Amino acid sequence: MNRINITRTYRKNSYTIGKLYVNGSYVCNTLELHDSTYYGEDFVLGKSAIPVGVYTLATCVWSPKFNDFRPRITDFKYSKNILIHEGNKPEDTEGCILVGQCPARVNSEKRKVNSEAEGDPDYDAGWIGQSKATLAKLREKLSEHDTWKLIVS
Repeated sequence: MNRINITRTYRKNSYTIGKLYVNGSYVCNTLELHDSTYYGEDFVLGKSAIPVGVYTLATCVWSPKFNDFRPRITDFKYSKNILIHEGNKPEDTEGCILVGQCPARVNSEKRKVNSEAEGDPDYDAGWIGQSKATLAKLREKLSEHDTWKLIVS
C-alpha cells in the first residue's frame, strides 16, 4: 500500500509542526493549524488541524485557488477542500497542510535559512521555508500513483 505519514512532532497554541514521510522515507516538514483534538478540544474547520486519522489523498486535483493541481484529501467529512500546498506561516494554511523545511535556529529576520544549515530546526519559529520547491519534490514522488493513504498521527 502506498502511504504518506504525517507525524506531528511539535504543538503550539497557533500551529503544529510535523514530519512527512512517503512510504517510510522522510521528505519534509509540515505546518498546520493548532492541533485542537490533541488537547481534547473540538475540531473547528479553518481554525484547527485535521484530526488524527487515516484519509485518502488524491494527487492530482484541480484547485481554482492555485489555478493548478494540488494533492487533496478526498474523504474528510468536514470539507472537500483540504489540500497539501505551499505556504510559510499558520495564516497561509486556511486549514490545509503546508509543506517545507523548518529553518535552522537563527535570528527571526534570517528565517529563510535552509533547515539543512547547521543547527537544530527552529520549531518555535512557527514558520517553514522552501515551500514551493518542497511541494514540487513531493508532487514528483506522489506522481507514481493517483491515490495514497494519508495517515496523520
